[in-house]
Amino acid sequence: AFCRELDDFSGLTMAECNLGIAYMKLGLFKLAGRCFVQYLDNSRVLQDEMGTAYACSNLGVLAKTMGLQEYQKMEGDDRNTKSKNNTGMQKFKEHLDKAISYFEQHLEIVERHSDLEKQARAYANLASCYEMLHQYIQAIFCHKKRL
Repeated sequence: AFCRELDDFSGLTMAECNLGIAYMKLGLFKLAGRCFVQYLDNSRVLQDEMGTAYACSNLGVLAKTMGLQEYQKMEGDDRNTKSKNNTGMQKFKEHLDKAISYFEQHLEIVERHSDLEKQARAYANLASCYEMLHQYIQAIFCHKKRL
């Protein structure tokens, strides 16, 4: 309410980011996603490339977390429900593909800004996703780039 009353768009943008992080920690992934998308949109309006990069990273972490949650649900399901597991596996892959897309966007921006620390983090996130998808050649590439 304060940022809106003060017409502080930049402050509102950061509040969306922080609210998204809190929602994600509580497991409220849909609400977190809405906040991170709003943060991404606002960062683009502000032409804040590093804010855009951070929003992409947050969305990547959220998608990866949701993918892991799908995987854990499959492990807990009755193994005789093959179609349920196929659906869960498809959701798992979709979440990880989305995470990879966001992490690649994050990487593209931080490379333009020559931010080596954030580049290393992006490659680590990408490697982790590729490992979970059993795409080990891509994971090795990312690990080597991180070195």
